[in-house]
Amino acid sequence: MVLDLIQALIQKQQQSDEADRFLIRENQRVIERKLEEIMRENVRLRDTMTSISQNQRFMTQKLNQVEAVDE
Repeated sequence: MVLDLIQALIQKQQQSDEADRFLIRENQRVIERKLEEIMRENVRLRDTMTSISQNQRFMTQKLNQVEAVDE
């Protein structure tokens, strides 16, 4: 009787451990996918910032040229 109860508790704990491991693996996959999305977005934002900087330099050069002509 006591032995059966102990075995049942051990089995229940093992099932719980397996469920925990499954959830941990699933959470890792979700985290990895989100990290990949964040990294792609980071690259996109960096490219956008680079483009903005290039446009700003171009506009500054044009403004300087216009000001030079006006003088």
